[in-house]
Amino acid sequence: MSSYGHPTESLTQPHWWTLNHVAAAPARWTRAELTARLTRYDDLGIDFADVYDDLLKRGWMTQDAAGTLTLTTEGESGRLRARERNARAHQQMHQGITEEQYVAALNVLRQVIANLGGDSDLPE
Repeated sequence: MSSYGHPTESLTQPHWWTLNHVAAAPARWTRAELTARLTRYDDLGIDFADVYDDLLKRGWMTQDAAGTLTLTTEGESGRLRARERNARAHQQMHQGITEEQYVAALNVLRQVIANLGGDSDLPE
């Protein structure tokens, strides 16, 4: 699994997906709705319940009586730290590569995925 956090934060790509979806639509997602949304991007058989439980245990997210997930102040801070680390990694990854080259490479990889019957749509 991809790691998006400081080693002590142990954030995985599903953590990142969860944090961003919950931050973008506060008080919108239940576990079931978010799992249905995120499962299409998962090719590793992720147990999203474990991801949600981890974020709840950290105090980064809360769940109300109706099951709605909301980020806490700590969760938003963690998400922003991860976003900054991602931006630095993105910058390093793109050194010496033009935007046109990067887009062309992604389009080729998306076509390969589609040719093999996969879902090559990018997450929103």
